[in-house]
Amino acid sequence: MIKRTSFFLILVSFLVCFISLAQVQAQGINLDGISSADTGGSASNSLTFSHTIGAGTDRLLVVGVSININNFYTVASVTYGGTPLVNVGASSRFWLQFGPLQFGWVRSEIWMLVAPATGANDVVVTLSGSANFVAGAISFTGVNQTAPLGSFFSANGNSNAPNVTVTGVLEGEVVIDTVARRNASPAISVGSGQTQRWNIATSSGTADVIGAGSTEPGPDGGGSVTMDWSSTSSLAWAIGAVAIKPANPTAVKLVSFSAAARDAGA
Repeated sequence: MIKRTSFFLILVSFLVCFISLAQVQAQGINLDGISSADTGGSASNSLTFSHTIGAGTDRLLVVGVSININNFYTVASVTYGGTPLVNVGASSRFWLQFGPLQFGWVRSEIWMLVAPATGANDVVVTLSGSANFVAGAISFTGVNQTAPLGSFFSANGNSNAPNVTVTGVLEGEVVIDTVARRNASPAISVGSGQTQRWNIATSSGTADVIGAGSTEPGPDGGGSVTMDWSSTSSLAWAIGAVAIKPANPTAVKLVSFSAAARDAGA
């Protein structure tokens, strides 16, 4: 009888622990909403689109911008419902084409806003000059409100495989990237382990750009995360990525539990 009572207490303790672990895990980073837009068939110095944020706690809004430019324009500002976002980082790549002679830059930028207002509001991206560009917005809940992001990582090149490696990513964090690739075709495909959040090509026919963004969770135990894309042609690209930090960094993940039958006694 004593053995059975002990087993019952152990079982109850395990169930309480399991429920607690599930509650802690539920406090991690969660996707809230996604929206995106592009300048379409003509260059512009601004882009406005609506994004809706839910009523969850510890909110973060991230906006990625992908540009193809003949002059070295940058993002002048990003606002959400009139509230300015903060620049996280940028990456650029010069490109040159012979016959007929053309040149320019592809550029990706990431911006963020802690505790954005809930509801539907306009994201307004303004450049320092007119260009073809794409913007994607993604909101999260369960994000650290004091230090929401890790270090910004960037890379650029002229190949068929845009990629950047983010180091020091902790378990429970989420990496987000934004890539800009010159020309509307061929298409680019998201890498293994990533979840594509937007992937849009402009259609001006003169200085098109593909803008795309994705997310990937941090590895078990922490480590490095490589955000990569692929295509069938080598063209200029620029990419940036950063890890998002959870509001509850001590969240744990239950991997497995087993108990031997003999623990039940006779």
